[in-house]
Amino acid sequence: MGVLTDDLISWREACQKAETRVKELEKENEILRKVDVPYSVQDALLDLVRKERVSQDEKWEEQDHVDLYWYAILGEEFGEVGRSLLEKESVDQNELIQVMAVALAWLENISSNEE
Repeated sequence: MGVLTDDLISWREACQKAETRVKELEKENEILRKVDVPYSVQDALLDLVRKERVSQDEKWEEQDHVDLYWYAILGEEFGEVGRSLLEKESVDQNELIQVMAVALAWLENISSNEE
């Protein structure tokens, strides 16, 4: 085989690999589109949790507790959700955000202690 033939074979193989990769990416993109959650729902709520975390850090500064103490803090916040349900028969969204923020702070504490 000549140089041109070898180049043509190499080019053809490269094109086939590229076509295969494009098909893989299209499948991945299709999967991602199916699980995509609109910003207005999940991201907006996570933004509220982040803001609550900032407020907690400003109020309490950096917290470094043992897991049992974190459990008590989280339990207290979760109890406030229950009280809201009993008193109002509905959930106070701010209480749930505080639960999430405390859980996040606990996870942050665990991560920082692992480093």
